[in-house]
Amino acid sequence: MDEQFVSIGKAAKMLGMSIDGLRKWEREGRLIRERTVANHRRYRVAD
Repeated sequence: MDEQFVSIGKAAKMLGMSIDGLRKWEREGRLIRERTVANHRRYRVAD
């Protein structure tokens, strides 16, 4: 199954929050992100 991932900016927009808010959720363990080969954050849409 092919999973869809989005950038931190798109994820923030989809959730109606700031990029800094998403980073805070990461630190708190409320949100899990993946990293690309270039070390960019990507979030699974299904999550």
